[in-house]
Amino acid sequence: MPEHCIQSVLDIRRFLSEELGHGSLSSDFVASLRAMRAACRKLLGTVQHDDDRVIAFGFSRGHYASWVFLPALGELRGVFGVHLARIAALHGLDVEEPLSSILPAGPEEEVPNS
Repeated sequence: MPEHCIQSVLDIRRFLSEELGHGSLSSDFVASLRAMRAACRKLLGTVQHDDDRVIAFGFSRGHYASWVFLPALGELRGVFGVHLARIAALHGLDVEEPLSSILPAGPEEEVPNS
């Protein structure tokens, strides 16, 4: 349901803004939070047009809206994956499944054959 995805992105963006408002965060952490918030803003700007048809039909196979919604969602996941990996590495955190599925592959990981 694209509507649920959009609501989640709005909630995430609000949370990131609140965390950035607390101050006393390292500059690396702030940079990652800002990049993730910007990715939320970009997704919302991409899909919240055209009388919300992109949101209404974003998961409809073959509909033009899915050609807009799904790549925008993929881009958001990619940006979040990079920054979550960065935050985890900086702070020595483990990222568990299913969230770890969006992290970029490490140099030691094999890529499955296509």
